[in-house]
Amino acid sequence: MRASLLEPTLSEARLLSLVSQLSTGFTTNRTDLKAYGLSPEQVSAYAYFYFPTNIPALGYLLDRLPMALRLELQSSIFIDWGTGPGTYLVAWARYFSLEKTAQLFGIDRSSLMLKQAQKIWTDFGSREIAVHWEDPRKLPSFKREEKKLTLCFGNSMNEMGCQKTLHLIKSLAPDFMIFLEPGTKAVFQEMLVIRQELARLGWKNIFPCPQGRHPCPIGETTPDDWCHQIMLTTHDPSIERLSQRLHLDRRTRPLLAHVYSRDRYEDSMLVRVVRSFPPTKASYRFLACRGGDAGLENIEIDILIRDTDAEMRKKLDKLRSGDILKFEMKQQLTAQKFRAKGLV
Repeated sequence: MRASLLEPTLSEARLLSLVSQLSTGFTTNRTDLKAYGLSPEQVSAYAYFYFPTNIPALGYLLDRLPMALRLELQSSIFIDWGTGPGTYLVAWARYFSLEKTAQLFGIDRSSLMLKQAQKIWTDFGSREIAVHWEDPRKLPSFKREEKKLTLCFGNSMNEMGCQKTLHLIKSLAPDFMIFLEPGTKAVFQEMLVIRQELARLGWKNIFPCPQGRHPCPIGETTPDDWCHQIMLTTHDPSIERLSQRLHLDRRTRPLLAHVYSRDRYEDSMLVRVVRSFPPTKASYRFLACRGGDAGLENIEIDILIRDTDAEMRKKLDKLRSGDILKFEMKQQLTAQKFRAKGLV
């Protein structure tokens, strides 16, 4: 995704320095997040590097949602809270090919970032759709009529924290919520708090949990571990070069993606991949989460190489965290370990 707007006006050395500072602020040194978006140079560096590398995340998530839910999302009012350069507004409009009657809101506390988002929307969004650009200190006003409301947190819950996020959710009372956050242990701990409170209020976790009303087995039994997804993607060569120099891998992306709704859209008995392990000469192995009436549990599933063919191995190689795993049972080895014949 390239245009003259996103050509860097900074020297490469300065761009490298700014992106490195931003990366540290988003991951390890969160006390510096208050400085985010205040500097024109920071805005320029963020837009150049993070806009094109973050934009695939929304499509990755939407592709994994039930079709019935996607149809409802498409017609809903969309609020991108902490929109930055308008990343997920552009991704949303492109994914759904929205009509000009769509109601879109881009919320950000940085006036510089909102100006940048408006320029990017002109180049990459839809000229027919008018986006409402607003400051988060005032709740957005929108006409619901028969439309539902989708509230999206694109790397903004990480900045706000779980309590401010929950307060905002209760204030806006959306019908759907999307979280696309860094796939770190610290963010997962915050999301567990949100997940528990939303379950108490009657919300259903549509993704990634097979049965969202029950406690997360990783959060309950393995406090040093965390559940996240892995997205594989490629970027423009200029971004790839910058990533290599920064030692920031933007092709293999750990992210924490959650979707919540008042209604359930999927069979709660499904099995979803939590982690795919590197295949050995003997087998493929997955850690998966299984839902049921008794709650959620993590199970191990292995598939012997000798039980697969070339076509099945290609499918197994593509399975990543967050994908649904449909398999044919071969043998139960222990209470939580199974051997499968292959994929269904």
